[in-house]
Amino acid sequence: MKATKKLGIILLTVGGLLVPGAVLHAQDSTNAAAVAHPARGGRDRLAQALNLTDEQKPKVQAAFKDMRQQMRDLRQNTDLSRKERMAKAKTLRENLDAKLKDILTPEQFQKWQDMRSKMRHRRNGAAHTPTTPPQN
Repeated sequence: MKATKKLGIILLTVGGLLVPGAVLHAQDSTNAAAVAHPARGGRDRLAQALNLTDEQKPKVQAAFKDMRQQMRDLRQNTDLSRKERMAKAKTLRENLDAKLKDILTPEQFQKWQDMRSKMRHRRNGAAHTPTTPPQN
């Protein structure tokens, strides 16, 4: 039971890292926008953060929608082992990156990677760790 619960938490976290349902906070002064759930304006904030064109917006939205559905399907698939689910989730993330790389300009894609990296860094607790080592 514990392993199943852990797997569920891990998959939800991994899935949340890449979809607009997760909140991304950029730490630079040029982009303080957050990527949030689409129903609460996340699409608009992501579009602003990446400076998406009107042509790019529906393509990016479709890529994230596809990713969300595939992650839901993966979470519901009880036939896979933890290792298989993690490998599949990694493949899904790589597929999303490939789609976004085709849609976004190199600068936009780099900004997306930076935003995602900062969010992952914060998710892993780096935002709560001291910047200097403790003194003895």
